[in-house]
Amino acid sequence: MNQLSVILSLIQNAKHVLVCAVGNTIPVALDCMFKFDEIGILTFTSTIWENQASYALGLDASDVVIAISNSGESSQVLAVFREMKKRHVHTIGITNTLENSQDQMSQCEELYASLKV
Repeated sequence: MNQLSVILSLIQNAKHVLVCAVGNTIPVALDCMFKFDEIGILTFTSTIWENQASYALGLDASDVVIAISNSGESSQVLAVFREMKKRHVHTIGITNTLENSQDQMSQCEELYASLKV
């Protein structure tokens, strides 16, 4: 099974999905939550970072955290990844750069997206 299939299966079978983001990536997280909820995948995010962190503390191995960070170096997102690793929660990172801290902590290979104009 290829990496994308694994990621899609994790998301589809998760009891809960948390989308973590701070700063300029929050609108992307909100859009992700809206679209996942529309297709029946129970998803949470918030414009308030502390709400995301609080929600994360209730997750377990049947859940998934998706972290969206342009640089992959957001200290808040990395803190959630560290805690989720201790709780055996599946983590998926989406960044715009290769070889970053988030990529090293993510259980799934980092999804890399770049748009060149």
